[in-house]
This record gives sequence, structure tokens and C-alpha cells, in this order.
Amino acid sequence: MRLNEIKQKKRGRAGIYPVYTDSEGQVWVCLMIPSDPAYGGPQPQMGKGRIDDGQTAQEAAIREGEEELGLRRSNMSNVQLLEEKIISGLNSSYTIFVYTCEVTDPKAFDKPHYESSWAGFLLIDDAIQRTRTQQRPFLEAVKAKYEV
Repeated sequence: MRLNEIKQKKRGRAGIYPVYTDSEGQVWVCLMIPSDPAYGGPQPQMGKGRIDDGQTAQEAAIREGEEELGLRRSNMSNVQLLEEKIISGLNSSYTIFVYTCEVTDPKAFDKPHYESSWAGFLLIDDAIQRTRTQQRPFLEAVKAKYEV
């Protein structure tokens, strides 16, 4: 476990991409669209959010997946850190920890809470084309990891 992973408190964010591989070997990824366009606009994106005090990045990513995607812990396995990256904006910067997990049943999700106007699965290539520009490299890494 990385030192930053243990107690990332300053401006840290974490997100998760639940991945499902169907019987034909096609890779699907679960994304969401925020209910408030101020949080990323109308494009599908990763479920993500701030790391709360006392939380690890992985704990925050799973919590955000539960809240914004409807992810159930009982439906996930093989949670892994995909990438840790510093995001620099005009007024601030933060570290984002991006995780993946595998799901066995793409229908075994709860209803996401109010922050999401939509959550669901897209084929990986469709997700790459439709997501926010700054998140495309993360989805390309998901594709490289899961496609055979």
C-alpha cells in the first residue's frame, strides 16, 4: 500500500470503474451522468468524489461507487488501483485515485442517489468516445487491462 493511499486528506479524490465482461468477451464499464451539470456536464463519467478525513482512497472510491453508481459490495471483486494522477486546474490541483473492480451481475445494482441523473453500463469503446475528455485516458487504461 502506498503512503498516499493510507490517509490522503488534502484535496484528494477517488473514483471507480465497475467492469463487466460478458459471455462474448465484450467489456462493459459502469458510468454516471451527474444530476447537476456543474459537476462535469452531460457526458457519462466515472463515479468519483472527495476522500473524507480518515478514509483511504479505496474506501472513498467504493463509497462513491455505491452512491453515484448503485454499486453493491456483494457484487464486486478484485478491486485494484488503476492509476494515481495529479489533476491541475486553473485554481487548484488534487490527486485522483482511480480504481477498477469486477462485477458478476450488471443488473445487481441499487438505484444511485440524487447526485446521478443516470447510471449504467456502456461498451468500453462507446464509453471512451462519450466520456469527458480528461477521463478518456483512464478508460483507455481500463480497456487495455480488461480486453484480451
